[in-house]
Amino acid sequence: MATNRSKRTQPRRAFATKGGGWALPWTAPIGKAKAKPKAKPASFCEPAAPAPRANIERLHIMRAGQQVASNGLKVTLTRADLEATARAYEPSNHEAPLVVGHVESDSPAYGWVKALVAEGDNLFAVTGQLDPGLVALVQAGRYKRISASFYMPDTPHNPTPGVWHLRHVAFLGATPPAVKGLKAPEISWEPIPAPSPAPPKPKYFDWMVNLCN
Repeated sequence: MATNRSKRTQPRRAFATKGGGWALPWTAPIGKAKAKPKAKPASFCEPAAPAPRANIERLHIMRAGQQVASNGLKVTLTRADLEATARAYEPSNHEAPLVVGHVESDSPAYGWVKALVAEGDNLFAVTGQLDPGLVALVQAGRYKRISASFYMPDTPHNPTPGVWHLRHVAFLGATPPAVKGLKAPEISWEPIPAPSPAPPKPKYFDWMVNLCN
């Protein structure tokens, strides 16, 4: 078998074995590149930066004027009606859920309406506890329409008799909403909080710090 005699090798020194003999250790050729140290995973020393989270802060759910419900009933809502509905809404009395499609059971809930805000001829729902999966579907364009269901002022199960009360807010896909002209859900991005300074580490953790340097 051919050998490469041009390579110089480091001098070898014999050492004694347990049996009383002598042996020569194997030596690598001079000038052989040392193996590069393996890179430490970034997650070990430096945690990944948190990504901004998508959210839907509020929804345009109703506007004043004559509206036609999905069952064909015609109703007229005034600006005063919307303001009274916003003032009367109390989550502790009845917290309206966010649902997908108009479901009779109002479940499952993918979020909740925390408050109602009347601005001019428009009524907005302030949302909270949104399911990230629903937010992702809205962001992907699966649900572009909003439709709200209300208890009529004289409905027996109305939590606030005499006032229109929000029952639920439904996200719709291809189904057209009964009330036209409502704004599509808007995605907002929650800011990334500034990282807090790391507390001083005890001295007996210095060996862990060295692993990251």
